[in-house]
Amino acid sequence: MTLADSVAAFVELMETCPQDRMAMLLECEAPEIAWDGREIAEFRDFGCEQEDVIGPYGSDGNGAMLVMRTIAVPADGVYEVQVFGDGMSLALVDCGGCGVRTKLGSTGVLELTAGLYSLRLIGSVDAYEVGWAIRRVE
Repeated sequence: MTLADSVAAFVELMETCPQDRMAMLLECEAPEIAWDGREIAEFRDFGCEQEDVIGPYGSDGNGAMLVMRTIAVPADGVYEVQVFGDGMSLALVDCGGCGVRTKLGSTGVLELTAGLYSLRLIGSVDAYEVGWAIRRVE
């Protein structure tokens, strides 16, 4: 396959994405979170000076920061997702094409299929401590 063929195939697939034409461009190579498939939580400091934080960015003048991770969901199921911290949100995107994008600002229950997801923790430059948790609902 030539480079031109590869680009044409990418553009064709991107144009068919029902959710988000940029879904294929999301980071799915970020450090993977190791977990047991039942429960995981992370509480941390959040600041522009940290090596794994991207930002500030954004054209709205407020400035946002984000941390990217990759998480493998081992089994189809229902999962409760919580986000802790003022103005924080968590985005999950199914990797590998035109996956569904989910963004939560606090707590939500999601039905996830087994597979690899891009996990993005997004917040304001004013956020200092943040956290999130994912628990499988039995």
